[in-house]
Amino acid sequence: MGASPAGAASSRCGTPEGVEHPEGWDFAASSPDRLPSVTGCTLGSMPPIRRLPVLQSASTADDDRPAWHWVVIGFLFAFSIWAPLAMLASWGGGQIVRRILGDLPADELGLELAQASSVDRFWLWFGLTGAPIVAYTFSCWAAGALVGRFGGKAGPKEAAVAGGLAALAGAGLTLFRASAATSTASLLILVPLGVGGAWLGGRMGWRLRTASVRRSPPDPPQK
Repeated sequence: MGASPAGAASSRCGTPEGVEHPEGWDFAASSPDRLPSVTGCTLGSMPPIRRLPVLQSASTADDDRPAWHWVVIGFLFAFSIWAPLAMLASWGGGQIVRRILGDLPADELGLELAQASSVDRFWLWFGLTGAPIVAYTFSCWAAGALVGRFGGKAGPKEAAVAGGLAALAGAGLTLFRASAATSTASLLILVPLGVGGAWLGGRMGWRLRTASVRRSPPDPPQK
């Protein structure tokens, strides 16, 4: 097989005619203006190597973050998880009501509820009240677990505070759809569920974090 183009180029870039190398002369270390010219070959200086800055790892940034930051992050976690689950629970509750009561006008719903069986009343309660409460509690628990697992200096306490803030916000939103008495009643229900669920999630996330630290391999010995 013939020589490669790189080999052909290197064969043409030999020692120029009429140039003698003194003993100990370093061709590569010579400055560009002192390099001899070779026919068919261009010699140039290598550009300087740029050193990229070492980026701080995400884990170090999370460890340096104040604990109260994770209260706000946990609050946002809870709402971001709660919003789709609440819409799903509302859709499911509407389906249960239509299946049991049908498309009745509002003035006939009370009479139909009075004649409903205990099983139908249970499913109506679950669709209209139980499912939204379960969705909210699970959202606070999941947000607390994320805070406990990745919260750096934060732990179950910060997760519980985030759940309490989510309860206050949820009760405040009910003011746009119901009276102040209804909002206060929902607050009495959401606060213990949100704080308790977020605290339990934070405990579980904290245990997962400590377990991962114990399972991490030791640092290699320094030479």
